[in-house]
Amino acid sequence: MIDAALKEAVARLHQAPAGKILDPGLNRFLTRWWARRGDGRVVPAELFFGRRMNVVLPEVVSEQIHTYGLFDEVVSWLAVKAVRAGDTVLDIGAHFGYFTLLFSEMVGPSGRVIAFEPTPSTYGLLKDNVSPYSNIVAANLALGRERGTADLTDYGLKYCAWNSLSKETRLADLPQGVCPRKVTVGLISVDDYVRQNKLASSLMKIDTENFEAEVIRGAEHTLRTYAPMVIMETGSDAALRAGSELLAMEYQVFVSERFGSIEWWSADLSAANSKFKDILFVPAPRVRHFSVA
Repeated sequence: MIDAALKEAVARLHQAPAGKILDPGLNRFLTRWWARRGDGRVVPAELFFGRRMNVVLPEVVSEQIHTYGLFDEVVSWLAVKAVRAGDTVLDIGAHFGYFTLLFSEMVGPSGRVIAFEPTPSTYGLLKDNVSPYSNIVAANLALGRERGTADLTDYGLKYCAWNSLSKETRLADLPQGVCPRKVTVGLISVDDYVRQNKLASSLMKIDTENFEAEVIRGAEHTLRTYAPMVIMETGSDAALRAGSELLAMEYQVFVSERFGSIEWWSADLSAANSKFKDILFVPAPRVRHFSVA
């Protein structure tokens, strides 16, 4: 079972420092340490559910994936709880494809995963990682309020986790020697893409670095028609605006303190937005069917 494999990977992540060297192995730590001397090295990683992908060391997301076979235990846990076989998942802000591959494993051959990644260099690695799987479509597009183009700030592969279409960045201090560049990328709304490709989305994962509100504003028809669950990165004003729009559509808030924990949040959304890095929004008709055990 995939949840048992995730539990084992999380246990390895949280073991004592000495244990971390022995398991998953000294070689992975040495590889990670040596890669920190450079600007980005593509290396293979084995994921906790058996698939493989290429990552870039010493990029922050890639380091955890390479060492432990997972990234972000809470979002991984929320994904395991929310996704079912046959679902259609929109992975908005797919990065190199870790969550895309996890969703693909869970939806199975009868499901579909659409992975959106606007940064050309990041998309290149994503496309290579997902190409063996017929239930994944990779799209080199950004999601926003409407169709067109937008300027994206690209910090390079080593810092690509912070690439954004927003004028505000989550990268608090620009590392020495990093020269961000502007890249013009294609932009489409969720609603337009869903209509164009005749999709009925079951879940949307949104990780768009302060562009969440624009994504939600371009997804109103999809949200009201298909009532997909939404896993969204929070902690910003943009995420709070996006979450408020979901609440207006009668979505409920579920939060997780750690792997294995999910609970309904009854307090103010702004408090959850400040406290939690990611939130699961569940549409009212699906709350009673959502298992929190």
